[in-house]
Amino acid sequence: MGWWSEDILGGDTPLDMMSGIEEALGIRGYNNGRNGGLYPVDDIEKGLKTAAREAINSKTTQEVFEGVLSQNWFSAEDEEDCIIFDQVFAVIVMAVGADMSKEDKARFVASSYDPDLDGWGGNKDKRQAALDNLKEAIEAYDGTPIVINSKGLLQAACEAMDDEDD
Repeated sequence: MGWWSEDILGGDTPLDMMSGIEEALGIRGYNNGRNGGLYPVDDIEKGLKTAAREAINSKTTQEVFEGVLSQNWFSAEDEEDCIIFDQVFAVIVMAVGADMSKEDKARFVASSYDPDLDGWGGNKDKRQAALDNLKEAIEAYDGTPIVINSKGLLQAACEAMDDEDD
């Protein structure tokens, strides 16, 4: 389906990446799947949030990245996918209040761009605003949870239908 909003988690690739991160952290299907997953990040069940925070704090970002790579659905040579990994992982780290080292903070700030920004056409400014918001949140992050909201597919579809009705 591609992208349905300019938000950091507003597309298939970020949500696929999130699923891969859950798998790499060993929290996919937490509590037999009764508590959902890490998406939407503003509504993560308390026990899952704790499990995610503990799993993140026990691994390096590189270990999680390699765990996602081992699932064989993207390549470390694909710059855009690597950037999306860093963006999605930063959103998760902040949402659950996990530790963020200075090195990770620098890595995540460096990923707060889109190599294909011109490909967003008329939505380029909205995408840049989402990236700027992410960068500001990462720079301000001190371990206190910060939620970067993103429109879900159904929310974006409903908004598009509302716009058509106007």
